[in-house]
Amino acid sequence: MLAWLAGFGFQALTPSDLDGDNSLLNGAPNYYMRHRDDEAHNPGSNNPAEDYLEIWEFDVDWVTPANSTYTQTANIAVSEFDSGLCGFFAFNCFPQPGTGVTLDPLREVIMWRLAYRNFGTHEVLVGNFVTDVTGTDVGGIRWFELRRQAAGGGVWTLHQEGTHAPGGPTLNNWMGSIAMDGAGNIALGYNVVDSSTYPGLRYTGRLSTDTLGLMTVGTPTIVSGGGSNGSNRYGDYNALTLDPVDDCTFWFTGEYNPTTAWGTRIATFRFDRCPIDLEIFIGEEEAESGEETGARGGPQTWRRRAVVAGGARARRDSTLSACL
Repeated sequence: MLAWLAGFGFQALTPSDLDGDNSLLNGAPNYYMRHRDDEAHNPGSNNPAEDYLEIWEFDVDWVTPANSTYTQTANIAVSEFDSGLCGFFAFNCFPQPGTGVTLDPLREVIMWRLAYRNFGTHEVLVGNFVTDVTGTDVGGIRWFELRRQAAGGGVWTLHQEGTHAPGGPTLNNWMGSIAMDGAGNIALGYNVVDSSTYPGLRYTGRLSTDTLGLMTVGTPTIVSGGGSNGSNRYGDYNALTLDPVDDCTFWFTGEYNPTTAWGTRIATFRFDRCPIDLEIFIGEEEAESGEETGARGGPQTWRRRAVVAGGARARRDSTLSACL
């Protein structure tokens, strides 16, 4: 039975969402997750050295729905995180320029999406949530990758985790959405805001071969904000998804503020080292190709391309190609 977490006024579990060509194994349940800061939810019996990710399985009996089950099957220890952003109940926290309106930190849930992949040899869940990275109500993004090595058997374990909090001691990074491509590369799109930065969108990522626990791409800007939001309510939620045609191209949809009214920006990008060499753009294009020595050593082929009709020129660095 699902127990309510003490300490939160609002809470919910996030369902996993399938990416890739390989489906869930026959008869497999859907996985739901939540994070548990035991200093908040189990005061007096908390472990000061770790916090937890819970996995719940929703197993539907389509013939006899009453026999369906919803069961916790994993309680995975992770590094300490702090859900106390302006306390545990407030929907007002992150400051904006030139206004007393502060934004909802959305501390209560693992953010959309909780992305699932079945690689055949192993299964993966990637997700993220916000944490206080300074102890003074500044948000950063805790991200994680869980694996089950024997697909359809074995147990879920923590493969890697990290905290993404660039931009100085006051910049809030939150509202993340994370996904993994068919090569195992991870990307993360998210919001930024503080008292001198209007709500905008950025992204980062890592190759599957990079050192565990690190986002190595940097912090490219998708769009900078141009005004402060007129309401404290924000997000719910951004979305980073994979193109089903090539399983390499990420599509990110996020909220930002061009003015005091929020807007939506859609961006697309992909890792140069995703192995499926298929790119599709609608409209006229300019394109060129060549070979160079990559930042990580050795020759790599590349394409630089731009959508000319009604779009901005594509931007490329040594790791990501992007159309923003």
